[in-house]
Amino acid sequence: MKYILLFFLISISSFAQTDESLQSEVMSRFMMENHQSNEKEREGKRYGVSLGAFVKYSGYSSQSIQFDYYYDQNNLIGLGYTHVPENIDFHYYKADVFDVSWKHFTSDTFYITSSLYYRDAEEETSQTYRFSLFYDEDFGVTTNTARYQDMGVGLTIGNQWQWENFNISCNWIGVNQSLVTLSNDRDERDTDFRKRTLTLLNLNLGWAF
Repeated sequence: MKYILLFFLISISSFAQTDESLQSEVMSRFMMENHQSNEKEREGKRYGVSLGAFVKYSGYSSQSIQFDYYYDQNNLIGLGYTHVPENIDFHYYKADVFDVSWKHFTSDTFYITSSLYYRDAEEETSQTYRFSLFYDEDFGVTTNTARYQDMGVGLTIGNQWQWENFNISCNWIGVNQSLVTLSNDRDERDTDFRKRTLTLLNLNLGWAF
């Protein structure tokens, strides 16, 4: 009787394991058959718009908006605008950046974006000074303002995930290289100022249709 009971328990355990394995296999097949790749999700889309937040543009916070034309599911042509308003202590930096870009997906989600940009920037720096006359101290502030305009190229890498019309993308890192200075009010010693800028962790929320 003891051996019969043991055989019965082993049979139940084996059946449960087989049933669990079968359920797991059925679920895996179901997920594979019903999973739409991101590339498939991009198929049929023609236009898209996205808003950027948590952007770091050469160390400054900024906001951006992007309009895209889907040439196909792996190639997007875009027009973008980035605004950089920043005031840190006695340093104020403002920039408006317009760009034309080409985003190419090399895999299901990974992309490389190349761009041509125009930047109109203004910088204001302030310095405090102190002087004394017969031990009476007074303070003053000097302000220097400069404006410059340039054009250059950019390269960015990132990932984009698509759920029907909604998408989330993140530009992990990007670099912009200034090529032509159109105007520069800065001191001659600063002619190389911001020739190369870096962007980090640009999170975008988008809608494609």
